[in-house]
Amino acid sequence: MRTWKRAPKIGKEVSEFSRKYFLTTAVIALAVVSSYFWSGFPYDNLCDDGIITRNSTNSEYIGGQTIHSAVAITEGDPQLEDTKDRDPRTYKHIAVSDGDNMYQFCNQNLAQRGAFPALPRHQIEGYEWMTDEQEMVTSLFGWTSIGIVVLILSSFIHRFFMYLKAMYHSSYESCGDDQFMDYSTLDSVDAYIPQVKSPAFTYPLIACNISKNDMARLSWNDPDQSHGYYQLSNDVPKILRSKDFTSKTLFSSFTYWPPIAKRSEG
Repeated sequence: MRTWKRAPKIGKEVSEFSRKYFLTTAVIALAVVSSYFWSGFPYDNLCDDGIITRNSTNSEYIGGQTIHSAVAITEGDPQLEDTKDRDPRTYKHIAVSDGDNMYQFCNQNLAQRGAFPALPRHQIEGYEWMTDEQEMVTSLFGWTSIGIVVLILSSFIHRFFMYLKAMYHSSYESCGDDQFMDYSTLDSVDAYIPQVKSPAFTYPLIACNISKNDMARLSWNDPDQSHGYYQLSNDVPKILRSKDFTSKTLFSSFTYWPPIAKRSEG
């Protein structure tokens, strides 16, 4: 047929769903994860436990100590303690002096501990690792993530409520006033008739059968050709060359019933 292409089956639903739900959910994840990233710095799970002195309870650590390393130490390290019953790759000899800093283990992963939102107050007393600047930034990100979560979840709930409301209550509201003019009395009427615009023709092609209707109710008229010239159903028999072909099998039909009597004024 003159010019034809199949319309795509994908409309705007996918892009609207992505904009309303996927992207907004990604914003929630970004805000929450960012707050946890700021709270976990410097990611070493070590908290300052003071200074080692000879007059304190931790003075027993002063002197030579042998520590076990979970990671293999490079061969040839002069500080390795080479003994027969110990693997020199995992044991190391160190010297602890008076005035050295002492650290203790502390879990800096607030998400692993189930703390939400990620705020400095979730640090365990005595196991604080955040600096003053870090606490300020973490608080900012934590409360911002709460605001974003509340705002987006509220929009989700509102959309769900409006969806349920539309199922039981009509949302249509009429606009304008009755002009007391019948549809059939209008000079220019454009009925819903399937049409296909083609750059090869001045007027659109008609994609339904209007041959039995004198008044096609189209908003355009070609001064040189009739509406039947633009009717695609007239082209199919010429292309298929089948005597048994009927346009009813491929095209919709258009029927117009004119009014029996005009509306009386008054």
